Amino acid sequence: MKERRKEKINDLIKKQVAIILQQEIDNPQKSLVTVTHVEIDSNLNTAKIYVRTLGDEIQSLKFLNRAAGFIRYKLAHKIRLKTVPKISFNIDNSLQE
Repeated sequence: MKERRKEKINDLIKKQVAIILQQEIDNPQKSLVTVTHVEIDSNLNTAKIYVRTLGDEIQSLKFLNRAAGFIRYKLAHKIRLKTVPKISFNIDNSLQE
């Protein structure tokens, strides 16, 4: 896949997942979650979504990964791709150090 298209899809998924998390997910931990970046594989099957949280990172990550199916379902209604990639959430540690 061309890098430009891959970057556009990464940005689109990042923006839409951030909107879904803000407007459609009731986070029981009440922690603030920020989507920092997305990495999609070359065949569009999986997307790793990197997040930063204020609050308990481990609990937030568990919650997000449990809700990944619902988030993927909502994402499918917001973006126009033949297949919506399976998503997994990861803590973004790039700002630590």
